[in-house]
Amino acid sequence: MYITDKGEKVFVMDGHTHLWDARKDNRKNRYGSTFIETFWNGHTGMSPPENVWDLNRFEYYGAKAAEKDLFEKGYVDVAVMQPTYLYEFYNEGFNTVEQCSALKKLRPENVVLNGRIDPRDGKKGISKLESDFDKWKFKGVKLYTAEWRGESKGYKLSEPIVKPYLDKLVELGKIHKVESLNSFIICNNSNCASNTAFTICERCGKVKEIKNNNLTEGVNELVRENKLNITRYNLEFYVVCKTCKIN
Repeated sequence: MYITDKGEKVFVMDGHTHLWDARKDNRKNRYGSTFIETFWNGHTGMSPPENVWDLNRFEYYGAKAAEKDLFEKGYVDVAVMQPTYLYEFYNEGFNTVEQCSALKKLRPENVVLNGRIDPRDGKKGISKLESDFDKWKFKGVKLYTAEWRGESKGYKLSEPIVKPYLDKLVELGKIHKVESLNSFIICNNSNCASNTAFTICERCGKVKEIKNNNLTEGVNELVRENKLNITRYNLEFYVVCKTCKIN
């Protein structure tokens, strides 16, 4: 929590938090050196002199150091972990879910642990996603589309290899598909993988997930009255949002 000079309390969320291991014994090739040195050069060039770390210190950032910097010395209330594996550069990975989980264990109430997917992993990757979710119960996943993999220097979300992963994330309740738009949005609720409802603004196109007890009761009554067997539902309401009404 940050408190201003006027006594105002400001909730602080670090939405892109990393731990990492770029030490020499973990580097697979010269790209591992180039990757960490690029970030270190940015650090030394933009940080106040009293806050600059030497390269040896910068090469490894573990959970205990992050806990001290973020939550004890710093003002962070919630840190969102974003794993980035980079197995093409580092033997044991640069920043894995396993590494990130160490900070989650130290600060369970202050850390949001995310998973990671790479559609180029194929069916094995989907199985890994399922097992990782069972183990970590992470809130979301990171897709690092620029990560190198063999001859591949990245991928696009529009590629066919991505769809099975998006379908699996829908099944896990992490995202939802907006059928009429053929698009996906992040789940804002929990335990709603099967039954979803959205508003879609006809003017600006903004999609918003809604969760309304009256709506749920209405659907349940419809099911009872018509003796239906509904496996799931996906309701979409086209509206004019508040912002567009004003404008």
